[in-house]
Amino acid sequence: QALAATLLIVAAPAHAQVSISPGSTWALGGGTLDHGCTALQVGGTAQVDGGQWTGMTDVSLTTPSGTLHGGSGVLALSGQFGGGAGFVPGTGTVRMGDGCGSAGAGIGAATGFYTLEVATAQGRTLTLPAGAAVSIAHRLALTGAPGQLLRLRSSSPGQAAITALQPGASQSVAYVQVSDNHATAQ
Repeated sequence: QALAATLLIVAAPAHAQVSISPGSTWALGGGTLDHGCTALQVGGTAQVDGGQWTGMTDVSLTTPSGTLHGGSGVLALSGQFGGGAGFVPGTGTVRMGDGCGSAGAGIGAATGFYTLEVATAQGRTLTLPAGAAVSIAHRLALTGAPGQLLRLRSSSPGQAAITALQPGASQSVAYVQVSDNHATAQ
């Protein structure tokens, strides 16, 4: 008798990233770029301009000189937003939502946004930096779903994060559970 063997090769999913090196500039202009569930690491300069930069898992500024200019466009991700002092919001929108297999989302440092939208239909957690302010100049939208709440948490339980709406900023909040977070309106 002949013995037949079948070999099944299963490959683990590949995880890639886009890196913008120090001294380099990447400008989106008015176009659309879908990252296909990869991370964006900015060591140089990235400009959203009036375009739409979507499909990112995480966005991080990897050097002290790394800058990300929001322009008037949309930056959409599903995971962690490194932000901090190197993020220049312009009049753009940062949109965090379900997708790319990310279990939760987070903002890693005190960051100013023009418009910040966070939405989930699956129920997830948005972690904000403890002891630091996330400020919104124009609009904050936090949206969960019935039975699938968006949970706001501090990166350090027991130590509050701060969500600060600037004068004239609006907010829309539905199906959200908050813990260890102080909200202020100026």
